[in-house]
Formats: sequence, C-alpha cells, structure tokens
Amino acid sequence: MSHATVSAHTVKRVFNFNAGPGALPLPVLERVREELLDWRGSGMSVMEMSHRSPEFEGINAAAEQKLRSLLGISDDYAVIFLQGGGSMQFSMVPMNLCLPGKPVDVLHTGAWTAKAIGELKKGILHNIAASTEPEKFTRLPRFDEIKFSSNASYVHICTNNTIEGTQWTAPPETGPKTGDVPLAADMSSDIASRPIDVNKYGLIFAGAQKNLGPSGVTVIIIRRDLAERADKNLPTLLQYRTHIKEKSLYHTPPTFAVYVVGLVLEWIESLGGIPAIEKRNDAKAKLLYDTIEGSDGFYRCPVEKSSRSKMNVVFRVAGGVSRSAAAEDRPRRHTGPPLRRRDAYLPVQRRYLRSRRSSHQLHARIPPHPWLKKSSTVVNHKNNNARRRNLLLRAIVFQRSFRLNRKAALRRRPRRSARRPSPRRWPLHRRYQVACRSASRYRAPLAHTHAAPALARASLFHRRQAP
Repeated sequence: MSHATVSAHTVKRVFNFNAGPGALPLPVLERVREELLDWRGSGMSVMEMSHRSPEFEGINAAAEQKLRSLLGISDDYAVIFLQGGGSMQFSMVPMNLCLPGKPVDVLHTGAWTAKAIGELKKGILHNIAASTEPEKFTRLPRFDEIKFSSNASYVHICTNNTIEGTQWTAPPETGPKTGDVPLAADMSSDIASRPIDVNKYGLIFAGAQKNLGPSGVTVIIIRRDLAERADKNLPTLLQYRTHIKEKSLYHTPPTFAVYVVGLVLEWIESLGGIPAIEKRNDAKAKLLYDTIEGSDGFYRCPVEKSSRSKMNVVFRVAGGVSRSAAAEDRPRRHTGPPLRRRDAYLPVQRRYLRSRRSSHQLHARIPPHPWLKKSSTVVNHKNNNARRRNLLLRAIVFQRSFRLNRKAALRRRPRRSARRPSPRRWPLHRRYQVACRSASRYRAPLAHTHAAPALARASLFHRRQAP
C-alpha cells in the first residue's frame, strides 16, 4: 500500500490516544474512502457484499494470509475471525479448552485477568497461579512466584495490561513445571506490535480495535488439536471447530471490519513488517519514559522497570495524591433526605399544608407529634413509620375530597351557619373524625384498615384535653 498525500480539503486530524477503538493509519482510511462506493470495480461497497460471494471470500482469505506471513503462523494453527470482542473469549476459551477435573491456571496481573477470573468463577475449576494484586499490579509475577497446578487444562495470561501499564517481555515457561500445558494469551492490546513465537502459545485472541483495525472483529489463532477438545454438545456457534471448518463464514461475519484489518496488515507490510513496527514502538516508549525520568519528580511511573509496557505508559503527577486527600477532607454537600429542622413539631395546620408533598418527603421531614408518643401505653405508635404515613394519607384524602367534591359534600351535610367554624379551624380530634368519614366514602379499603386506630387516637386526644 503506497502512502497517499492528504488532500487539501481533508478534515483536520487530532492526536488520538484512545485505547480502543484506536487511531487507524491515515493511508488505510484514504484507501477505505476510495473503495467505499465501488470496491475494485465490483459495483458495490464491501458493506453490501454477500459473505458467500467470491469477492468477500477473497478479502477474507487475503486478511488471513497477511496475518500468517507477518506473525509467522504455521499450518498447525488455524486463524479465524469472530465477533464478540476479547471479552467473549473469557467464556469461550474455557468452554473449548477446559478438561474435566483439570483446573485453569491464571496469572492475575490486572483488570483484564480479573474479568477472565470472573467468568471462571461461574462454574469452571480454576487456580490463581500468581498475583500481584497486593502490590496494586505495579509489577508482573516473578517466575519463582508462580505456582502452577500439576494437571492444569491451560494457563491464561494477558500479555499487556493497559490500565496497569505492565507487559510480559517473554511468556512464562509452562512446560517443565506442568507437562507442556498450553498457554492461552489475551493479546488484544499488543498483537502485531513486536515479533512473537506463536509456537509457544496454544491459543491467542485479540480484539482488533486496538492494533489491527476497527471494532467488531476478534482474531483467534488456535492450535488445531486444541480445537478438538470441546464437547460436541457445546452450542455450535461457540465451538472453535465450527468456524475453522467453515473458514470464519459459518454465519455472517463482520465483513467491513475484516476488510479494514486486511488493509492495516498491508500497511504494516509496506513499512517493513513487524520488526519495523517494533522499532517505532521502542522509540516512542523510550521518549515517554525518558521524559518521565528526567522530570525531577514532577512525573513518576509507579511500574517496576522490568515490567513496564511499551504500549501503555502510565504515570503520576507530583502532588496529585495530596490534593486528592485534601479533597476528601472537604465537607460534602448533603444529598440524602431533607434534614429535620429544630422546630419540626409544627402545628397541625402546617402539617396539612405539607401533606401536599409526596409521602416520602413527609416521611423524612415530619416526626411524630408529641401526644402520639405519650399515647404509646394504649396504642403503640412509637417509631411506627407505616402508621405515620397512613395518618398523612388520610389527611390528604380528606383535604382533596373536600376540595374536589365540595358540592357533593355540601349536599350530604347541613349548610354551615355563619358562626360555625371552617373545617380548617376544627379541633384536631374533630378533623380526624371527618378524615375517617371521608375515607369511608371515597376510599373504602383505607377506612376499614385505619378508621379504628384513627378514632382511638382522636378519642384519646379528646380525653387528654378534657378538664
């Protein structure tokens, strides 16, 4: 693929440091633009092609062949393009490679191995062979710290930990300790960034969105004999052997993503292959780490030097921790229920006005009235939130029914004289009685449940107020 010149009307490009989907090479994007409407004279876009057509079968085969030549993949390994991302492989790998009664050994080095462990906990026998979690994953496990099982099904590792900034420079040796147990590697963030010996791995999977292309396609490199471990009763779509047999075309693959992966592999080949990419990555990583080390402590990398990643450089800024601690000491704004006021024991008129608000606000704002506490010897209402809420609901029923059905209420009751006080000025026990009557008329179930306690409280209040 030749390097094209950016046209004058091209939109301004930014420095894209997104982890994934990551930045794509500009020559690849220009090639996509040129072939978007008409792929090489076919009269259609790749997005419109049938995955059974000869055109797309050629695209799929070319992408596989380019990957084989760049990584040195032998015929003992199958290369397939699947969907579901790298996270799908946290479940699919143990489904296909785990043997009955034999655990899966995991080298726990960060967030991505933690997700893999989370899937294994759902019913797969596993063993944490080594972990640097007590040290906050600031280094990788040393070889003398790894405790492999004697009969493991396979060993799971993540070759590059994006969040923690650590990277395996060489895979751990599993043969002498475990009897040539296959190594399953998550290479989503460093595949095609450096030369690797594929023969040291039993399975490699990588989401393409970081180094190989757009999101939507996952590259699987698996030793063919390991693909036959899967139980034949496993769902067909979740068996590696299904996709190996159909050459990634068992069902509709992510056609456009596979096409872009092929273009990215062509671009890597035009630069000089994987060794040229490694040289570029070494130069960029050296520039970043030298800047951090030469900043006189303003920047600091918490990762041990022997474990530092060339793909993801993490650093800390001097004083950042102390500022965070100071921020924690600041008083936080109250975000919970409204706080009680000192004069929370409000007159009953104010309580009825507050009853227009929602019940949970009333429940948080209004404590029980003092005389309700004193009446606990007859009816225990102390700390009884349900009865407090029902009390307020009855008040709402009375107030709304009197306002919305005023004419009907006047027909049922004698006309008020000029000297008769307004209902809002009635004594408390009288208002409770009217509330119960209104409930019996307009909310029958509420009346049957709560009328007796209301009358009991009203009569008790009346007795207490009697001379």
